[in-house]
Amino acid sequence: MATLLTAAAQRRGMLPFALSWWGFIFPLGAFVSASFRLGRASGLPGVEWVGIACWGLLLILWLVTLAGTVRGVLSGAVFRPHP
Repeated sequence: MATLLTAAAQRRGMLPFALSWWGFIFPLGAFVSASFRLGRASGLPGVEWVGIACWGLLLILWLVTLAGTVRGVLSGAVFRPHP
């Protein structure tokens, strides 16, 4: 539900890029890491597949956030306060 609401807000332009977007990345990275460790420790392949799927999502979100950061730094937008 949170993902759908965030995506809807982004489409409507209600979620402008800010450096705080990196905060979306870290919890997912911890989940991916924990999924891989739990999958290996438990021997359940399904847990590792969940980790792999979330790793793909993490990679996409990381690249989107990196691109927004680079654009913001080059334009100077990340150094100005939001309206």
